[in-house]
Amino acid sequence: MKLKHLSIIVPGLCGLLLSAGASAADIAQWKLGLYGRSTDDSLSSSRIVGLAGLVNLSKDFSPTLQARFLGGVLLETGASSALFTNEFEPRTRIAMQEASVRWSFLEAMSLKGGVIDQRHHGSPLLVDGGSFPAIMLAYDNAPGGFVFHADAQSAIPVTRTFSTRPTGKDSTPVLLTQKITAGFEHPSGAKALARVTHYQFRGLTHGLAQEGRFYGNSIAGAGAAARYLYNYEGFEAGPDFVARLTGRLTWNLGLSYLQNTRGPRSRDEGLYGYSNFVYRTRAFAVKPGVQWYRNQGDTAPGTFTSSEFGHNNRTGLGASVRLELRQAGVDIEFQARRSRLIEPVLYQRDRFDYFLLSVELPYANF
Repeated sequence: MKLKHLSIIVPGLCGLLLSAGASAADIAQWKLGLYGRSTDDSLSSSRIVGLAGLVNLSKDFSPTLQARFLGGVLLETGASSALFTNEFEPRTRIAMQEASVRWSFLEAMSLKGGVIDQRHHGSPLLVDGGSFPAIMLAYDNAPGGFVFHADAQSAIPVTRTFSTRPTGKDSTPVLLTQKITAGFEHPSGAKALARVTHYQFRGLTHGLAQEGRFYGNSIAGAGAAARYLYNYEGFEAGPDFVARLTGRLTWNLGLSYLQNTRGPRSRDEGLYGYSNFVYRTRAFAVKPGVQWYRNQGDTAPGTFTSSEFGHNNRTGLGASVRLELRQAGVDIEFQARRSRLIEPVLYQRDRFDYFLLSVELPYANF
């Protein structure tokens, strides 16, 4: 999992899950991870070492009511400097990825509320991870291997960065999404899925606009008077494929295309693609992968798009490799990203580099 995408909201649900009785379907796991992260452009730089202690808790209160918590503590130290924003500053904090309750009130319908992991959108062009207070209505049906999923979510997008300029009091922003996913899954693990999402941001604050200026968005005014020049409403769509090439080798491929229908031409489109292979044996598993990213300036609010690629108005490449040593009980992962500007702007610098090395203990039961 991506440790840096954990939010800073303290969950009240954790105590409820820990105090509840266990059943065969319940999950109570923990893991530890040590990571180092380096980011650099001519306006900012960061060198961080961190320790993460995480817990994964799941409780079935009844066949129709489930609760989930994923979070823990991040302890970071290091050095960072930034002229405008300092999103990679070392911090020590309680962290949370999800704390939600799900009620299945009909056979295929469910309602989930709480703090919801936003990786379900499947696109760093729109929302790159993070955890938003949200409520989601979903429909799921999978007859004979065919998959159909639909959901509608109303969320409060939470900023993960900190502007160095004051922005005053603001209203509460809202992100509304409606998503349909359909496809086929084979018992072997092979699958082919396609999704389309309609998104709309409302009530974006002056503080978000002030940050967006440094992430490629078109902004007028400064500080408490900062505002977006364009609205953000449009569509994201893309396929995801998993192919079993042999009994041990799997190939994953995915694409994401995003267009802001309220944005200006030449600044309203984004495209992202990834491909990786997974080779598994009894002793180890290795997962090399590549990523391609191109996100124009006004596709979505830059605060929420990929921080690994430098947010908006950027194009770049990424590579990663993950090694899972099962007998040793250690997972090692390395990620590298490099992006450049699509068009020159005053508050961004051309080259942005991102590196992450992590050593993790796999989840273990309490």
